[in-house]
Amino acid sequence: MGWFFVTIYSPVAVPAAFMLLAHAANLPPAVASRTSLLSLFQAGQLGWLALSFSAACAHEVFSHLLQGPRNSPIEPWLPAAMVFSVMLIAASGFLSALGVLYPGGQRRILLVVTSACAGGAASLYSVVHFYLPVP
Repeated sequence: MGWFFVTIYSPVAVPAAFMLLAHAANLPPAVASRTSLLSLFQAGQLGWLALSFSAACAHEVFSHLLQGPRNSPIEPWLPAAMVFSVMLIAASGFLSALGVLYPGGQRRILLVVTSACAGGAASLYSVVHFYLPVP
């Protein structure tokens, strides 16, 4: 459970906790208006987490595949996991860059899509991490 807390939960929860602290602080109105949790993630920022989770997943899958089969229950799915991880890396990086390039407009769409990417990447990474045997 410690791995999940440090690797998956903390990168999402710590920035949110600090944003809540900033929201509770007595800030000038111009700054206080930007302290909502929605503003933290709506510009595609979860895409960077999805990219990180996907890269870590691809690394674990690739390392496992280099060592050869070792009786993992997810062994037949590893090539698909690798392809999906690489696709998530590309999509998440692109979406996050769009959030930076176009900070207005389609922010809600970026929030939904990057949330789905981050959730999918975190889930895939968790499955791969916990079901591959330790070398």
